[in-house]
Amino acid sequence: MPLTREQLDFFQYQANANIDSLLRKESLFLAMEMEPLILTQSGGSYDNLSEAKKLLFQLKWVGCGIIRDDNDFYDLVKYHLLEGFELNRRFEFDAFSDLVFSKLANLFGSGLQEMTQNILSATRENNQTIGANPIMVKNETRAVRPTVRHWLIDFLRSSSAENPGEVQETDYLFNNPNAKALSEEDKKTLGQVLAFYDTMRLLSKEVAMSETMPPSAAEERPLIAPLRQQTGDEFHFEERPRPSMSAFYETQQPSPRPIPPQQSFSNPARTFSPPPPPAPRPQPAWPPSPEKNSYQPRPASPPPSLPIQPPSTPSKPILSRITPPQTQPVTGPASFRPAPIPPPIPVRPNTPQQKSTYRETITPEDLDGPQTPRKTGPKLNGNVVNLKDFNRSN
Repeated sequence: MPLTREQLDFFQYQANANIDSLLRKESLFLAMEMEPLILTQSGGSYDNLSEAKKLLFQLKWVGCGIIRDDNDFYDLVKYHLLEGFELNRRFEFDAFSDLVFSKLANLFGSGLQEMTQNILSATRENNQTIGANPIMVKNETRAVRPTVRHWLIDFLRSSSAENPGEVQETDYLFNNPNAKALSEEDKKTLGQVLAFYDTMRLLSKEVAMSETMPPSAAEERPLIAPLRQQTGDEFHFEERPRPSMSAFYETQQPSPRPIPPQQSFSNPARTFSPPPPPAPRPQPAWPPSPEKNSYQPRPASPPPSLPIQPPSTPSKPILSRITPPQTQPVTGPASFRPAPIPPPIPVRPNTPQQKSTYRETITPEDLDGPQTPRKTGPKLNGNVVNLKDFNRSN
């Protein structure tokens, strides 16, 4: 059943969301579900269909670390390597290399040599094109298609170094006539292909040498040589022995000083005399007691006598000998001056009290307390009031 335009648009939306988030499981499941529908699709908008196919293989690259069948992974390298490098345009880091190394890390060291060799073989057999113009491979008489395989052959033949690295790759991209004709995007893609192939080649050689060579021969490991010649479909590597590090240290470091011979202890001419016996310890000054383990205490001596002096009597009373402290005059405003210290109160001698000569006369009225004056009023004689003297009294 052919897919509609709306279904392709929805697939592109969901695929872009999974790729941007690097969701491995969701990306792989979506690719496995949509692969038979997209690859068999025909007709419709060609641009929309080609973009959907590119997203399909990018989803596989995101989930390549959990692909069970290794042959499917090798086919992905052999036929769709450039779709993986296009992932780097979405991110600010080398996302493609991280995804490939996640696949190698899942092996836990088992079969790593075989997988790296198969990745190299699949890369050498990749026929995807980089650029539109044919290239002239070195030592060839006719131009060929600009495939990944032909770019690798031309680079390794054009490099004069035994172990081409980043410097040789940069020189090839900017000075080789074939690479100079590429656009900036194609030149960047070619540089990523060369770096990826060199990384896998170095990793394969290192793993092979660590598995086959004993630890004692680690210093004599040969250096990895680049791909130099092509004989049919086979690629041959050259090896150059690495100089021994022990020989380097022997030539660089000075020879040690000769150690003078030491006289052996077994020389019969040399004799040793025993050490002299220790001197006897001094004996106590007092004569030893007649009996063994008997203790005789020394006679106790009386304590020394000290002269006893009678207490001295003061010639003057103590209070009379105390003098007030000397104060210094304080200058400044009167409000800040401290109050003067009053002089000490003189102590009066103990003399009998004299009888006071003051005496006030005490009357009987003083003993009765306060008294009110007596009022005068009219006299009452029975029921008759004498008002004769009332006005006088008032």
